Amino acid sequence: MKALKITGMVVAGLGFFALTAFVVSLILSLLWNWLMPMLFGLPEISLLQAGGIFILSKLLFTPGFGHGRDHSKFQKPKNWKERFKQKMAEHRRFGHVVDVDPESESTE
Repeated sequence: MKALKITGMVVAGLGFFALTAFVVSLILSLLWNWLMPMLFGLPEISLLQAGGIFILSKLLFTPGFGHGRDHSKFQKPKNWKERFKQKMAEHRRFGHVVDVDPESESTE
């Protein structure tokens, strides 16, 4: 019984995905065929080509394809000060940053 429920959910999810892809492609092709030939002299496109343009635009213009709504990666982590101090300590240890102590400098 549980396997039947899971199978039904998978089929419903795939159906929803297919319906959404069809509607988005239809809207995109209608807009393209209405505007682009008149404005730029471009040819009309089919429903499949509209779907391809949509996928291509998602790949090119969405950061982290599939994660377009997750903006948490662009925010500073909560412990950013600690991580910054740790990284600076590592750089000092390997000689990337030279600490100059004003008391140890000689004034000649």
